[in-house]
Amino acid sequence: MMEMMLKLFRSIVVILIFAIYSNSIAEMEVNFYSFKGDKDKSFLEMHLSIPRTGIEHHLGEKGWYGAVRFRTEISSDETLLAADEWLVEDYEEQIDDLIPNQLIVDGRTYKLPAGIYSFRITAMDSLSDKTWKKSIEVEVDGFDERFAMSDIELASYLLPPGLIERFARGDFTLIPLPGNTFGLPRPFFYYYFEVYPSEKTGGTSSFIVERKIIDHSTNRVIDNGIDTLVSGPERFANLDSVSLNALNTGTYSFLVEITDENENTVEKSSVFYIHRPDLDGQELTVFDLDSAGIEQELQEIMFLMQPDNMKPSKNATIEEKSLLLQEFWRKYDDDPSTALVPMRKQFKAMIADADQRYNTSRRRGHQTDRGRIYFHYGDPDTKEIFPLELNAKPYEVWSYDQLEGGVFFVFVDRSGRGEFSLAHSTKRGEIYHPTWNEDYIVRSGLRSRR
Repeated sequence: MMEMMLKLFRSIVVILIFAIYSNSIAEMEVNFYSFKGDKDKSFLEMHLSIPRTGIEHHLGEKGWYGAVRFRTEISSDETLLAADEWLVEDYEEQIDDLIPNQLIVDGRTYKLPAGIYSFRITAMDSLSDKTWKKSIEVEVDGFDERFAMSDIELASYLLPPGLIERFARGDFTLIPLPGNTFGLPRPFFYYYFEVYPSEKTGGTSSFIVERKIIDHSTNRVIDNGIDTLVSGPERFANLDSVSLNALNTGTYSFLVEITDENENTVEKSSVFYIHRPDLDGQELTVFDLDSAGIEQELQEIMFLMQPDNMKPSKNATIEEKSLLLQEFWRKYDDDPSTALVPMRKQFKAMIADADQRYNTSRRRGHQTDRGRIYFHYGDPDTKEIFPLELNAKPYEVWSYDQLEGGVFFVFVDRSGRGEFSLAHSTKRGEIYHPTWNEDYIVRSGLRSRR
């Protein structure tokens, strides 16, 4: 019986089954979390995932076999500091057991001084030429003697200790979900963070922990309770779960604020995404939105769809804006006898999808250039990704073969912070800048624009 349980746990550790948007699982997902280390260095945990059915499996003596070779290159100020490469193997007895929406999840931990680093991550299918690449700029927190807390890690499974070393948390094993997309079949997540009391604090102290969820669609704040934690001067961890049953499909932030006995406060947040098709028929209607929700939805519609008659006057009241929003959705309502508008439900789901894919530290995903193009035209027919090089900035080229006889879009990370902006396109009405490579990509002193 114990052997069967360990086999089950190991399969969960390697493969996570969950419901997400079916057109977004082809991406490699990566998350980073900073924790306090020793002396002047911090621990940076990297969690990553790729679609299990995206790699090839060949039949061998032990069943169907697949493998992914991961490689991470860490740079600072355009200087390569380290390279890390490892292999993850995957077995399945029957090929039909490879179910869509399964992920291969893995992780690594690096010890680094506080600072900003460029990570170039590559996943290579060992049995084919399939490759995933991502370039991400990561800020590693520095933890000195002051009161502080780590980043907040969100996870999908909590398992007994000793099952897999890289996800061990002492008395338990916490399995991450790098895309932070939750919903069915498990409408909840686990969260984990560490608290570092001031090194000047002696004896036992109490800490007030307040948890909230911010609904990005309506700006509604959902309180998740306030607790008092008592601890000595040593660092300690906090683990709990959050129910998502009351949340519809959308983008949210989980916030944790901790206050010590000297009224010093630290706060961290983690963005997550919900996909709940079981609640689609229970979504809020326009009539249910508060003023913040009406303002938010108007901004989303004007930004993405740009309808000619949707811009309210500067002096419009919230009631007038509500009527404007209702009139807009009425044009797309195929059944006026009901309060729900299917087109609006699809619109909100697409915004959540764009937010999940292209969210940055300063903008929601649908507000970025890549999010806007994805919203209007969907996934490109081909996507070429060019990571950071010593003499070139990272950029992407998206090609749409059926759009206007074939067009492409070039997005460049000019600042090096993972914020790709549109630099050139052959699509009518978009930015046309044929010298984009010379002006934006190649690093050549003053000619390399920001």
